[in-house]
Amino acid sequence: MASTAKNSKKQRSTLDAFRSLRDARIAIFHPQDSNRDTLVQQLQRIGCQTACLWPPPSALPENTDIVLFLL
Repeated sequence: MASTAKNSKKQRSTLDAFRSLRDARIAIFHPQDSNRDTLVQQLQRIGCQTACLWPPPSALPENTDIVLFLL
């Protein structure tokens, strides 16, 4: 019984995390390649707005909620 409650709570927290990512504006600093393309596709499936920038600019795009800098 206790493990069922834990699994249910874990599933809810995962769903809550995905819901909170919806509508997030994410700036991705990474060179154009298949890894970046895959990341963008997954984030857009969740509902995120993405901006891909390379090389990184001197200032963040306006209204950026999350920054991913990947090398």
